[in-house]
Amino acid sequence: MKSVLYYYNAVEGEEEIHEDEEVEKLVKGAIIERNGEYWRIADVVTPVAEVESDIDTIDLDVIRVYLAGPQP
Repeated sequence: MKSVLYYYNAVEGEEEIHEDEEVEKLVKGAIIERNGEYWRIADVVTPVAEVESDIDTIDLDVIRVYLAGPQP
C-alpha cells in the first residue's frame, strides 16, 4: 500500500490509495478527479531513497502529488 499526500493549490490534504496500479496513473500533466472536481497534476514527487537523520526521515511509501485547479 502506498500513501499519497495531495497538495491542492498548495493546501495540504492526505489520502491513501490501496492499489499500486492506481499510483502508476499519477503522472505530471494528467487530469484526475478528486472530490467531485477535475485537477491537473502539476508534479509528482516520489522519494528514491530512504534518508534518516536526526532532523528528518523520508518515507518511501509516501508519494507527493501537487494538483492545480480545479479545471473547467
